[in-house]
Amino acid sequence: MLYIVLLALAPLISVGQAKYDANWCFGKGCGINFSNPQNPTLFVSKSNNLEATASISDSLGNLLFYIAGDGNDVFNDLYGVFDLSGTLIPNGDSIKVNASATNGAIVLGIDNHYFLVHLGDSGTFVNKLFLTQIDVLNNNPRLVIKNTLVGSGPFEERIAAIKHANGIDWWIILHLDYEAPICSNTYLIYLLNKDGISLSHSQKIGTSSCSNVSQTGELKSSFSGRTIVSTVFDSAMLNVFSFNRCVGLMENYKQVILPLSFNPYSCAFSEDGTKIYVSTGVFGYGTTLMQFGIDSLNNVISYSLIYEDSLNSNLESGQLELAPDGKIYWSNMRPAFVSNFFNKHLGVIDNPNLLGTACNFQPYSFFLGDSVITYASLPNMPNYNLGPTSIYQADAGVDTFYCAGDTTTKGPPVGVTPIPGVSYEWRPGPGIDSINASRQYVKPPTSQWYYLTITDTSIQGSCQSRTDSVYVEVRVCTGLDEPAPKHHDYRLLPNLFKDDRSARVTLGGGESGRADIYAMDGRLVGSYGLTAGTNNLELPQNMGTGVFVYQIWVADTIKTNGKLVIVK
Repeated sequence: MLYIVLLALAPLISVGQAKYDANWCFGKGCGINFSNPQNPTLFVSKSNNLEATASISDSLGNLLFYIAGDGNDVFNDLYGVFDLSGTLIPNGDSIKVNASATNGAIVLGIDNHYFLVHLGDSGTFVNKLFLTQIDVLNNNPRLVIKNTLVGSGPFEERIAAIKHANGIDWWIILHLDYEAPICSNTYLIYLLNKDGISLSHSQKIGTSSCSNVSQTGELKSSFSGRTIVSTVFDSAMLNVFSFNRCVGLMENYKQVILPLSFNPYSCAFSEDGTKIYVSTGVFGYGTTLMQFGIDSLNNVISYSLIYEDSLNSNLESGQLELAPDGKIYWSNMRPAFVSNFFNKHLGVIDNPNLLGTACNFQPYSFFLGDSVITYASLPNMPNYNLGPTSIYQADAGVDTFYCAGDTTTKGPPVGVTPIPGVSYEWRPGPGIDSINASRQYVKPPTSQWYYLTITDTSIQGSCQSRTDSVYVEVRVCTGLDEPAPKHHDYRLLPNLFKDDRSARVTLGGGESGRADIYAMDGRLVGSYGLTAGTNNLELPQNMGTGVFVYQIWVADTIKTNGKLVIVK
């Protein structure tokens, strides 16, 4: 088990629809910017990636960095990390990425750190899983750790990542490859959190891989994170699973035999998760695109052959990827190293949620430019905006304090924002009626912890219940409700509001920035400019009640994330 200790910085939280997946760098020189999903634009990247590729943007859609093959040889297994300008970042060379690993690299973010998770080592098998950490300060990427060994395989050439049910941590899923004479149906599930990365558990489920070519293909999750599909290249089938985001387990396995005997390579879910698209195509046999409709139990309820090209037998299927504009794009592989019409264009599924040919697939319809080649690659993009589940949306509020001499009825913010379908049970709970706990306040007699059991009454199993806590301090106040601030105090104070909506934030000398306040559904409800010294803020009266999230920015860096509570 490997642990890598991280510095505690402001969390990289998904507020609204952050645009971490806005920029795609792939193939030879290809670049697409989806910051405006209605009008994607092109740029030329340093990418030279046969299959494995990865990139990441900031929340506003500005490209931060991407990986690209070090040299002219696309089979080179040493990659570099390049910034927005196409410059290799310091010490960003010699990243171990297997160039022909289909989903061989992915970038994930926690606490303002970015983690490149990548499969490395050349040869018949992909033998090692590595972690490279890149931090970004003032839009300048800085490599912190490089090629740290996380685990040994052999692995199939695919990585999938899904947000934990808390909306912060990441589950990372890999499949162990066949190793003669042993077949494998073992998945390894790693957990990446603020304390590091470690192997959480292994799980045997699904079809066993029993040949050298079984490693070929993709492992993808639905946009909701509830479903996973894996293409089984050598057996012309799909493995479909449900995924439990609380504990990282795959469940409810279903096997899908392809109606056509071609080898499936790539796959992608429609945004609503009801359709799975599968591409097949091996050099010499042409390409096909199929659509499978699935229900909530992973049963196939419809099938359509969307596209078939048997005439151009020198073409080979590339990767499918759901884009920020809700469309699915399809790259090409052959002829891989000859500039021609086919590999200067991507195919596009305009309406992936629609059944059959109503999805409106347009082959070779998205022109990438004269100087580029697609190869097979498209970036491996998880849903960075996947939020917490109900029991993680509900919480015990924020740690707070009260003055001992205050006679106003106060107390812990009990169920400050009731979540539908969630029940609350408090302890120790003197004076708290559990039935009406979401609307009550009590005055604690002394400083103490309150513990809240949160239960999602709509489901069963491991995601159903958890415990949260809040500390209430009873102080002897001397006229001020907070101690005098230090030279800076990046917290928004106080954190509990009723009638008085006055707040304050203190910056240090020469500092400037802003305070952003978001509702729990991601809406920006207030933004305030900040200067050096104590800044007095007046929260809008129309904000309503409940829990809100705030970010304190100084220059281009998030100094603090926190919660504030407004009560009636």
